[in-house]
Amino acid sequence: MDSYSLVPVNILQIVFFALTSFGALLVANQRRYQGLFWLLISTSALMVFNLLEETGVSEYLISPVFSLICGPLFYWFVRQLVYANTQQPKHYLLHFIPAIVAIPFTHFPQLVLLLGTLSQLFYLAMGVQLVRQYHRANQAMRSDAYTIQLKWLSKLLVVVILLSLIDLTRVNLQPYLPIPFLKAWYFYIQLAYLILFGVLIFKAIRQPETFQSLSEFEAIEATISKPTEEKSQAITLFNQIHKYIQQQQSYLQPRLSLKDLHNELGINEKELSWAINNGSQHNFCDYINQLRVQHFKSLAQQDSRASILQMAMDSGFSSKSSFNAVFKKHSGLTPSEYLKSL
Repeated sequence: MDSYSLVPVNILQIVFFALTSFGALLVANQRRYQGLFWLLISTSALMVFNLLEETGVSEYLISPVFSLICGPLFYWFVRQLVYANTQQPKHYLLHFIPAIVAIPFTHFPQLVLLLGTLSQLFYLAMGVQLVRQYHRANQAMRSDAYTIQLKWLSKLLVVVILLSLIDLTRVNLQPYLPIPFLKAWYFYIQLAYLILFGVLIFKAIRQPETFQSLSEFEAIEATISKPTEEKSQAITLFNQIHKYIQQQQSYLQPRLSLKDLHNELGINEKELSWAINNGSQHNFCDYINQLRVQHFKSLAQQDSRASILQMAMDSGFSSKSSFNAVFKKHSGLTPSEYLKSL
């Protein structure tokens, strides 16, 4: 490589390669992060090919093919994160066939990159939908759903979608824009991806244990909507459940879940979810948190000068941020505004 000079974007690619390779080593032995592992390995390989092609060491283009690999790998990572212990089915390898087919056609890089970007947008949109489904599952089955959300992942996927669209614009405008401007544009896109992958590695490794029962939720969700004539049965069952929860003050348990109620009442989780959804007109999370908000209000009316955080903890909330969000949602006021109104 002595006869070739490295430009700033090449230095950035070397740093990018080091970051993703190190991230891959960190998650290599964790089954749950196998999707992330292969995404990082793929990105490391892309940086190597980018470097070889841009410095003139390799005359054959390979890097455009990776645009058809990134989308399926990103979705694989998201799916393993929300389904936790499930293996990706073997037939998922079929999603990488377009990348193999595209190898002989890389001398048409703009066409391959266009198809790759469209592929990425499709898989990233599926990833966003999966995270939304995960949030619904948490709210249907856990009272602490607000504390274990993956909103950071949704935002990250949206950022990747925006970067893909910006990069696609750059690729299609290459024949019409001055080279210095295109080089600067390319550098900053690479820098943005470097930062994004740094955040991805950091958040994925630090993310606490997430909800592992999305498949279980899918089975429960099918029972929520039953024939109209059975709604009266749901309300009758809900009244019994509601009476028990109030008597035992079960809502004061910070991490109360449908499984906990199942263990206490002996009613299966499908029936519990069905009764609560139809009887309270709320999912499990909102129903329990509504009771907690009422408990907080009763404590505040007894002593409005008490610590807001302490009253929140005594009402079953496990964090200040989740309490503030829930209280605002159910009361239309912040906790401070409510205390001032007393």
